[in-house]
Amino acid sequence: MDRDKAGLIAIVIFLIALAWIIVSAAVGTSSRISSFEECLAAGYPVAESYPRQCSNGETTFIEAVPDWHAREPECVIAGCNNELCVESAEAPLCCHCLHVP
Repeated sequence: MDRDKAGLIAIVIFLIALAWIIVSAAVGTSSRISSFEECLAAGYPVAESYPRQCSNGETTFIEAVPDWHAREPECVIAGCNNELCVESAEAPLCCHCLHVP
């Protein structure tokens, strides 16, 4: 009987230790995430919004979206009939117009 109790106690202690290790690993992983990309790579759920959002249960990370307006080049009208929009550096090199009388 004492042997059965000792075996049962050992199993309970083992299960408690295993649960503690699993919980510690899960908490440690989520606290190391610091960006949307890391959250996505870790497999946490992503809200299909714009911009997308990923939550690890503690923090919600928002996907960085490019600012297209800031990256848009300056447009200069060019071409023989003003039909082209090119960057200002390319305008002098763009076209050679041939006018036939």
